[in-house]
Amino acid sequence: MNPYLEILRLNYWYRNITVVIGVIFAVFIFRLNFNQNILIDSIIVTLLACLISAANYCLNAIIDMSFDKKHPVKKLRPLPSKRMQPEEAFIIMITLIIISLLISYLLLNPETTILLFLLFIAALFYNVRPFRLKDLPYVDVLSESINNPIRFLLGWSIIIGQLPNILILLLIWFSASFLMTKKRLDELNEFKQKTFSYRKVFKYYSKKSLNMAMALYALLSLILVVIILNMGIL
Repeated sequence: MNPYLEILRLNYWYRNITVVIGVIFAVFIFRLNFNQNILIDSIIVTLLACLISAANYCLNAIIDMSFDKKHPVKKLRPLPSKRMQPEEAFIIMITLIIISLLISYLLLNPETTILLFLLFIAALFYNVRPFRLKDLPYVDVLSESINNPIRFLLGWSIIIGQLPNILILLLIWFSASFLMTKKRLDELNEFKQKTFSYRKVFKYYSKKSLNMAMALYALLSLILVVIILNMGIL
């Protein structure tokens, strides 16, 4: 694949479906009519979220280039394989951020622009020192999963100005944490000891600990579903 397309990780853009879920929830909860204006705004905000996600992938590629060289699969990515220079990735990242925030400011609302910027800030905390939350066991999962509530709010914000019930955001967060922990477990099973040199956090993980974490997030998600239904929030 062309390295300039590959670094955008188009195959990961499906994760922004949470933006659409935010739109659907807002329309459903407030019993609104889904009209052409909502459809257009939904398409725009989803595409802008994809652009910010692509910028985050560029940031990740720059910061983790030396680590990706030690990974049996990720070493083939544009930067560790030297098919692209870090300076090029940085220019792409800045361009995507500017385009996304500018379009949001001109076509949508201030809340959406702030949330898009917050989506990038979350990536900074996750990847960049002195924070680099991805190196902290269990915090890495929670910090990466926080992107899903932010995406949900992006969809929600183009429909309703007020924040949704906090329980809905927690449900999305814990559900995403379950899936992210499953991803960590799959990595541990697939690459075993090789993961230690690729990502520090795997020194603290085991199959048992990851399975226990998955069970915890599944239980918390189930409890929140029951509470939300009983409270009539949906």
